[in-house]
Order: sequence, then C-alpha cells, then structure tokens
Amino acid sequence: MRLSRLIPILLMSATPCHAEGSVFTPAVSMGLTRLREVAMSPDGRQLVYTAARPRRPDEGPGAPVTEILLRSRGCNGAAAGRRLGQGGAHRPAWSPDGTSIFWLQPDANGQDQIVKATADGAGSETLTNVSTGVTRFRWSPDGRTLAYT
Repeated sequence: MRLSRLIPILLMSATPCHAEGSVFTPAVSMGLTRLREVAMSPDGRQLVYTAARPRRPDEGPGAPVTEILLRSRGCNGAAAGRRLGQGGAHRPAWSPDGTSIFWLQPDANGQDQIVKATADGAGSETLTNVSTGVTRFRWSPDGRTLAYT
C-alpha cells in the first residue's frame, strides 16, 4: 500500500472523536496529536513516525510531548501499534536492511543521543554518549556504517 494512502488512516487513528454537531475550534485543534517524520520500512509493512501530543496536567506546562510510534498491519488488516521513544524523541529512521529502527532521544542532560530498537520495537539501547548531543545521523551508501554530527 502506498504511503499516501496510509497517512489518512494514521491521522484518523490519532484524532480524538468529537460529538456530532460540535465545532472545530482553535482549542480543539490544539488538543490533537500531530504526526510528522513518517518513515516506511524498506519492505513497506511498517511505519515509524513522530507524534506530538499536548501535555497532560501531571506533566506540567511546556511544549507538546513527542513520541516515536511504530505501526504495522497484521494478516487480518488490523493495525497494531507500539510506543518506542517518548519525552522528546524525534527523527525516526530505518536501517537499510529493515532490521532496526533508530531515533534521537534526549538523555538525562537534555542532549539528543541515537537510540536503536529492533524492527518489532523491542530491545532499545542508546548507541551514543556525546556530551554536546547528536543533531543528525545518516547511513553510508553501503548500509554498513552510521555517521552522525
């Protein structure tokens, strides 16, 4: 299935239901989860993306919370999802062979580090410990090396 066909499904699944006859106001739109940084797996069976949601009252004031979410379709067509990274996680990407997912996640000092998980979303580990943080990462053309700045 093409990515352009999956995005509306993702948007609908991330949007809360409102009572019939209610009006979309700026306050309502601010409460919606926003999707961005969508990356499809090399085999086309899974999507990993960043979702930004409003803070809950127990999280205090501030910018929306970003999370990395993994979505896949089962054999029966039902969508299954899993949360990978949260609390500022962003820039998800697949390894060229599709066996791993990588993203940036703030460490305890607020500096972004590269985190890796298996393609099913299990077993995440932080790969870097850069005191000034990582801003970007990219795979080498042969898919064997991950470079970052």
